[in-house]
Amino acid sequence: MNLVIVLFAGCGFDGSYKDLYLHFACKHPASATRFMFDSSFSVHMGANMKYKFLQEDDHTLFILNYGVQTFPNVANIICMGCLQNKYSYELEAGGVHSSLKFNSLAQSLPKWTVGLPVKSGLEDQNFINNSSWDPKIQVCICRKGEE
Repeated sequence: MNLVIVLFAGCGFDGSYKDLYLHFACKHPASATRFMFDSSFSVHMGANMKYKFLQEDDHTLFILNYGVQTFPNVANIICMGCLQNKYSYELEAGGVHSSLKFNSLAQSLPKWTVGLPVKSGLEDQNFINNSSWDPKIQVCICRKGEE
């Protein structure tokens, strides 16, 4: 059994990554943004948000992780479970006159807690945490080989 542990806001789920999706759908349905693979969607990054759960219909749960660090701030995608290198993603953030894009493979983790440091991802102090800007990130997650 591949165990996954997710610790956030009073939830300490501890079970298989296959059960995580069902647990999340039943216990935390309002906490996730639903999406479809290969389709771009917007995620609003409210003030002081550190993460957003993303749920796809194939029973996979992802986390858009915001690493608010000293400089620069970083955003990346984590796949919950043992599905290493199975998904790629693209993140795009910006304003009217400029934007940044980042492409990578989703990191797979068997354990995730709020505040987990982000090692690499979309980096920019101005886009990720600017209080005078209403930040949104465009996200597109693909199964590897289907980009």
